[in-house]
Amino acid sequence: MIFSPSATFCALYAIIEQMKLEGRLNIYVLAKLYHIKRSGIWQHN
Repeated sequence: MIFSPSATFCALYAIIEQMKLEGRLNIYVLAKLYHIKRSGIWQHN
């Protein structure tokens, strides 16, 4: 798997903030938004 360390950091930060603010996590929506906005950020070989 090829990934961008900075993108992973931003995604993890967003997950933590979502948990603090909303009390729940929606990993699917976060991953989908990252994929739409920055296609190719995470690639599976």
